[in-house]
Amino acid sequence: MWTYNGNPDSNPLDAVRFLIGDTDSCDQLLQDGEIKSFLAQYNNAPLNAAIRCCETIIARLSRRPDEQVGSVRISYSQQAKAYRALMNDLRTRIAITDAVPYAGGLSESDKAAQDANIDRVKPKFTKNMMDDKNVSPFNSQNPFDTDIPGTEETGG
Repeated sequence: MWTYNGNPDSNPLDAVRFLIGDTDSCDQLLQDGEIKSFLAQYNNAPLNAAIRCCETIIARLSRRPDEQVGSVRISYSQQAKAYRALMNDLRTRIAITDAVPYAGGLSESDKAAQDANIDRVKPKFTKNMMDDKNVSPFNSQNPFDTDIPGTEETGG
């Protein structure tokens, strides 16, 4: 099944079709199910799904040889080249729009929110980690303790 309602803002499927140019019902490139599969893999993110769709279209076009009958010529290799350029443009776009740098713990509220997050990986090192005697590397044998077993001086 192939659908497109002409409004890329209406749903992720139409957004993907718009991004990859698969908007002509007379020249269908991908079925709805194929696009929906890619959308499912990327939590309905149209830009990510569009990149995967371009890969699929490139693979299909690359299998076809260029054809010529009389003066009519179909260049599948040129279409594949164009989709490769589109795919690279989409990758650049996603790198620019989706790559948002984040530095955590810059504000008290952000630090508190990160500390409260139960899914957060707990840090190996903390500010006061050496204050707990059970965590200290010297808790069992303090190098400054002169009463370490096995180091008694025997002398005469």
